[in-house]
Amino acid sequence: MNQPGIDFYQVQTIISFAGIFILAVITLLKAPGNRLNISAAVFFILVSLWQLDLFIIRGAPSPEVAGITSRTLRPALFFLTPALLSFAILLTKTGGKILYLEKALYITAAAGTLMCVTGFGFKPMIYKPGIGYDAQADLTYLLIIINTAVSVTAAFTVLLRKFFSGDILPMEKKQLQYLMLGVAIGLLGALTNILNIYGVKVFPMAGFLVLVFFALMSYSILAHDLMNIRELFQKTLIYAITSGLIVLIYFIMNALVFSALGDSVYKTFLFFLCTLFIVIGFEPTLKALDKVTRKAFFISSYDYQALLQQVLFKIRFLKDFGEIFTVAGNYVANVLQLENSAFFFWETGRDSFLKYPAGGPPEAPLPINHPLIAYMDIKRDIIYFKKMQDDLAYNAAPRGDYSGIDMPEIVRLLKKYSAEICVPVLINGEVKGIWVIGKKTSKATLLREEVNWIKNIAAQISVILENIILYSQLLKSERYAILGRMSAAVAHEIRNPLTGLNGFVQMVNADRGNADVLDKFLSIAPGEFKRLERLTDNLLALSRTTTVRQEPKDLSKIIDETLDFTSHILRDLNIRVSVNYFPVPKISVETEQIKQLALNIIMNACQAINKDGALDITVSEGRISGRRYVIGEFSDSGPGIDREIYDRVFEPFFTTKAEGTGLGLAISKNIMEAHGGLITLENKEGSGCVVSIFFPIV
Repeated sequence: MNQPGIDFYQVQTIISFAGIFILAVITLLKAPGNRLNISAAVFFILVSLWQLDLFIIRGAPSPEVAGITSRTLRPALFFLTPALLSFAILLTKTGGKILYLEKALYITAAAGTLMCVTGFGFKPMIYKPGIGYDAQADLTYLLIIINTAVSVTAAFTVLLRKFFSGDILPMEKKQLQYLMLGVAIGLLGALTNILNIYGVKVFPMAGFLVLVFFALMSYSILAHDLMNIRELFQKTLIYAITSGLIVLIYFIMNALVFSALGDSVYKTFLFFLCTLFIVIGFEPTLKALDKVTRKAFFISSYDYQALLQQVLFKIRFLKDFGEIFTVAGNYVANVLQLENSAFFFWETGRDSFLKYPAGGPPEAPLPINHPLIAYMDIKRDIIYFKKMQDDLAYNAAPRGDYSGIDMPEIVRLLKKYSAEICVPVLINGEVKGIWVIGKKTSKATLLREEVNWIKNIAAQISVILENIILYSQLLKSERYAILGRMSAAVAHEIRNPLTGLNGFVQMVNADRGNADVLDKFLSIAPGEFKRLERLTDNLLALSRTTTVRQEPKDLSKIIDETLDFTSHILRDLNIRVSVNYFPVPKISVETEQIKQLALNIIMNACQAINKDGALDITVSEGRISGRRYVIGEFSDSGPGIDREIYDRVFEPFFTTKAEGTGLGLAISKNIMEAHGGLITLENKEGSGCVVSIFFPIV
């Protein structure tokens, strides 16, 4: 009795079937082991089967075909609304007595399925002009109506309870809004079909309104990341559109060109050209659709892992807290186009939290007992300002985490900074900072991946700050330890000559007429005074950390002048000196300091060799980490450096020599650091040591 062809009603239902079925597959593929995703996929599949049922029976050629189709697919209607309840229970994490109701509804659905299989309570399909084959008001439909009414009421109860609870994020609230609206619209469509079955003359709108349900679900996924499947859904949409374009191109080519050609050779050639152009344009088409759909569906095109690495690269070498906060805050504000981004960080001396706005100096300290600090200390997690406002509006403030906290004061402060979220900065497990993230200038809500990105940055900042604090504490303790050793060494070096001088003074004072004692005192005293003077000069050289009178100089000439000065020592010790000077640029140095540096290195080499050895000196140019340096290398034939003391050779007053002060290498290191260079020591294979000095080429 049905008219041939597909009408508008069937077009709606088949589109709904295809779209919702694809949505079910995507949901399942995203997390196949996740109960929530499985539940949602089952619900979507049952909706799609319902639409397939409507499509087939609408155009069935006979009542027998319509009846068989309905008996086969009608069980989807029995299980559809209990599946909705299961999804709502898992989504809201609801438990208790409602789980017993869920089981009872599934038992009822199983009973209805058995009725369809056996034909018990199932009436044949009837033809209605303008509508096609339709069901009759039989026992199975009565069971469907009861099951639907109970299931939907229970599902909306748990969804609304979650919606108005204090434990829901703004994004979750948006997701529930669209889910409930979509289900309500789909239910309205089902109601029009049921009314028609029971004799009320109204055009069945299930196909169209379920199509609206599909559109709302798609928008909720794309705009608010429902089920966390937005990216996969967007990719599927792109491939679907691309596939449709390819089919359309072939259809047009076949209708306009291929069908007009009789020669198969021409057809094959044109088919090849058409395919070639499609293949060439495939990738650009995908990229264009990706760009358009991301913008249309509020999907960020950023690679947040790469952005995180960029932030870390910018702040990893910073030592000042204010610089770290300013650089990180500015970067995030620029990427996300935020109205505001500010850090509140604990200031030890002032016992308060100072504000570090992006690009500005610290200001407006918060007392350590401010309600925001107290609340963050309880939460230790991201605070959503919108959720907090909703909680207060629903009178949730006296309960739970809000108890005893001056919430209006927190709201006032966060409104001042147009805050959307607050992120804790934890150091050693304690809240030492709060990062206030303002709203976007576009007024759009922060996306899930954007919030996670900010959270990751805050975690990395916490690690960097903790390392800075630990390093400063370690450096401070090391400085105290070095100061103690220096004080002991200086006291020892001064005490020895003073003790000797004091003893001679007492002897001279006790026997003023003894010329031998006086002569011995006068012969020894100048040397001891000279020793004290040398110690004083070394201490002054050690404390000198800046260079003066820098001028372009040839390192080779400075070394030659130092060798001339020490030539008699080298000759007496029978140390052979060989030099190898390569052409190098001049370096900007303070000449006397570099002579002192070269002298220290040469004298150390002489003391290491002791007698009968060799000292090889090379001047060349090299690169370290892409930067050019003039390099001086002093290679001696001594015994080398004991590995056990290798890490202490530059430490002031550390020496293994009986007559040494332990200041030579410490002074040399200070001189090189003052010139922006560095000095290294390395043992040679066999025996000997190489001291290398590196001067940067400006």
